[in-house]
Amino acid sequence: MATYRDVILGPIDIVRGVGGLLGLRVYTVTVLVRTWDGPRPGVGTSSDVTTQLTNALPGGGRTPVHVVQLSRRDIIASGGVYADRDIKVGPITPPYPAGIGFPAGGFDDATADPAVPVSQKPVEVFWNVVGPGWPVGPGGWAQKVGEEFTALHLNVILRANGDTP
Repeated sequence: MATYRDVILGPIDIVRGVGGLLGLRVYTVTVLVRTWDGPRPGVGTSSDVTTQLTNALPGGGRTPVHVVQLSRRDIIASGGVYADRDIKVGPITPPYPAGIGFPAGGFDDATADPAVPVSQKPVEVFWNVVGPGWPVGPGGWAQKVGEEFTALHLNVILRANGDTP
């Protein structure tokens, strides 16, 4: 049986997507998960899975999630964890079932922070950001430096690092 949380997540995701309809979602964030068949990253053959982080749109479709540069207040309050030019990606809606007028959607924690048991193959996670202040064209690469979870959303904090997959 669906919980109240499951029932409201779909409509919440649609409300979060309204900014995309208004042209306010100028960043695109994609997570690239690279799995290696060797004993460590860089050894053997790799396979990639990419996921663009999005919110639902009314009537179907998807729009990029909200991205904002962290404020000085957030940076100071972090006690040195966050730095100037770090960005917050989200709120990202957790997974939810299909409902009346919208399909299933959302992203689970494994998208933001893939956990792989030691017995499995090595995994690398790369974050690509395209938008203002990032390299033109393919965008720039970032690393995750923090995350915030609640029952209704996930925020990921990214920092440009210049690495390329």
